[in-house]
Amino acid sequence: MTSEVLEFHHPERGFSLIECLVATLVFTLSCLGVFSLYQQQIASTQALVQWHVAKEIASAKASDLQKQLTDPHSTIADINDDTGGELAAGRTTITREGRDYNLQRHWQVTTVKSAGSTLKLASINISLSTSKRTADATQHVILWQSVPPLLPRSEDFNPDNGESLP
Repeated sequence: MTSEVLEFHHPERGFSLIECLVATLVFTLSCLGVFSLYQQQIASTQALVQWHVAKEIASAKASDLQKQLTDPHSTIADINDDTGGELAAGRTTITREGRDYNLQRHWQVTTVKSAGSTLKLASINISLSTSKRTADATQHVILWQSVPPLLPRSEDFNPDNGESLP
């Protein structure tokens, strides 16, 4: 009997070069996708923070207009489009949390006549921009003065005609 030696051929173990390249390509593309989502999330968060700052500034102006009505020398007639309060209308630059913003603040006032009193609706528009994006916010506030001013204003009399304060 002849002895035959059976040789078993064992396939080599491991990955081929093509398989490694394909796996590396798939991994790289998935990392790029995750990185892109991360960048979008950062941009979205920054836009939300900027909108929140704009909303905060609009709310501060609404409070400013309401505060003016508590001044004994002020009347509701003193509040009109872009006038009234201590915070001025127009363009300015502000810094919040170490970041500079270009601020544009305007408001429009609509007078509503009702029985026995005058109401005003103020629509405060804030545009807050950086070099990359702009956030816009609008705040509405109803203004009324429940009692007339306590003290006469200097505009209410003319001393040249011999009038004096009551």
